[in-house]
Amino acid sequence: MPLPSAARLIALTLALLCALPAVAQDSPALPDRIDYIIGSKPGGGYDRYGRLVAKHLEKHLDGVTVVPVNRGSAGGVPALRDLKEATDGSRIMIFNTGILMNELGGLGLGLQSYRWIGKASSEARVLLVATDTGINSFEGLQAEGAGLIFVTASHGSSAFIQTSLINLSFGLGLKVVPGFGGSEAEAALMKGEVQGGLVSESNVAPLVEAGVVVPLLVFGESSDPVLADVPRARSLALEGDALIVARAISALTQLGRITVAAPEIDEAALTALREAYQAALADLELRAEAEAQGMPLDPLPGPAVDKLAEDVLADSARLEEMIKIVLDR
Repeated sequence: MPLPSAARLIALTLALLCALPAVAQDSPALPDRIDYIIGSKPGGGYDRYGRLVAKHLEKHLDGVTVVPVNRGSAGGVPALRDLKEATDGSRIMIFNTGILMNELGGLGLGLQSYRWIGKASSEARVLLVATDTGINSFEGLQAEGAGLIFVTASHGSSAFIQTSLINLSFGLGLKVVPGFGGSEAEAALMKGEVQGGLVSESNVAPLVEAGVVVPLLVFGESSDPVLADVPRARSLALEGDALIVARAISALTQLGRITVAAPEIDEAALTALREAYQAALADLELRAEAEAQGMPLDPLPGPAVDKLAEDVLADSARLEEMIKIVLDR
């Protein structure tokens, strides 16, 4: 005699449960404490994101204390090397995307093998020039930019590598000068001491509104009204080195505030961390705090970040060659 529909549903559910493999029983649980390593000094953007995520990650990891720990020495590279030992998930890390570019330049971390927990934001990069140069288009920069001083953060930083790659691949002839922090670069632009730079989109509007700069080209996606009419790099008819560089920088803009775990982390621990990270970034309290602090969010879970990182790290032997050229200058 056929089972009633409810009984059939129960029987099917039990059969499916019995067929599933035992998930976390044979794997070690997460430790009681996780150090959330922040690959920068206290006070910067990465520090603010790291502390915010750590606070809310803890809420979604039952019984686990998450402690933010700054390790900004050498751009966080030693901390990333040490992370390989944390196979139990006792340490995870948020770091600057400049390390991805340095990896292509021969850093040798083996980042392809790290496990990506997720990323918190995306932010377009904008190439801009001082208003008093009289240049008002990217084509104008190509024609008249030779010798202009474009400033970046320290040699080897993400901003330095990306600006140098644009200069090299588009044949702009700019003089790229490292060693300027964000506020220092803005002050130098306002004083007319330098003529341009490659900056995060969140820093553009105040400079445009003050009449200090003209944005020329956007790498990545942006919804900022100030940049609505500025050409996107993807819209240009590019080929060769320029196409390789534009694709790489645009991909990097999607990898803001990435968090990783050890290459050999226990799979159950990785799953728990990814699920908690995703829940934390969807947390309404975290989102409210981020908005209040002017911290844009555009989160993605680990598997999606895996693909983006793969696109950057496995892009092109020519990209690796160009990065080595600009780092050796």
